[in-house]
Amino acid sequence: MAFDDVYFSDYARKRMFERRISVAEVRQVLADDDRLEDYSDGRYLVLGWVGIRAIHVAAEDDILAQVTTVVTVYEPDLRKWKPGFRQRKRKS
Repeated sequence: MAFDDVYFSDYARKRMFERRISVAEVRQVLADDDRLEDYSDGRYLVLGWVGIRAIHVAAEDDILAQVTTVVTVYEPDLRKWKPGFRQRKRKS
């Protein structure tokens, strides 16, 4: 559940710049809310597609403040993810 108010951590902004991922693309991924994983610390991982480009966004929601914080953003790698980028490969 991403809120309209989205904050980008310094780390996320740096990664977005390095990987040429725009704010609009991240917002699209958050809006699609295709959640892959929920973590015990309240963070979660979502998958989105911008054209043929897969993007993972790790974020957390502050329900009281009604803000979503983007922690990091990246293009998943087939060396670590199964085709479709929905499941991690098992470590051998």
